[in-house]
Amino acid sequence: MMSLWVCHGTLRSKEAVATCHAHHDMQHGLLSREHAERLALYGANNIDVPVKSYQVLFIEEILHPFYIFQILSIALWMYEKYFYYAGVIVLMSSSSIIASLIQTRRNMKQLHDMVKQNC
Repeated sequence: MMSLWVCHGTLRSKEAVATCHAHHDMQHGLLSREHAERLALYGANNIDVPVKSYQVLFIEEILHPFYIFQILSIALWMYEKYFYYAGVIVLMSSSSIIASLIQTRRNMKQLHDMVKQNC
């Protein structure tokens, strides 16, 4: 962590010493040459937020360990002839997955739009 001290018009840090005038000159931004050099060195300052499709989100959600457990529970309850209980688990898991997909997709879309507006 860099600590700074101001003493009599000079900004001092452990790494470098610069006058307040030098910092004041930087308020106008970089020169075109400096901008091009830094753009080549660091690349563009872009944030890319992908919005996944419902199919990809569904696959990711269904492969979550909780839903794998639910699938195995459904298979076990059906094997034991508890069809009503298995049906309730199917309905509850399906509604949970659908709600999660809608909310996740909505959040991704909002974040994507927010980043696109600011950049």
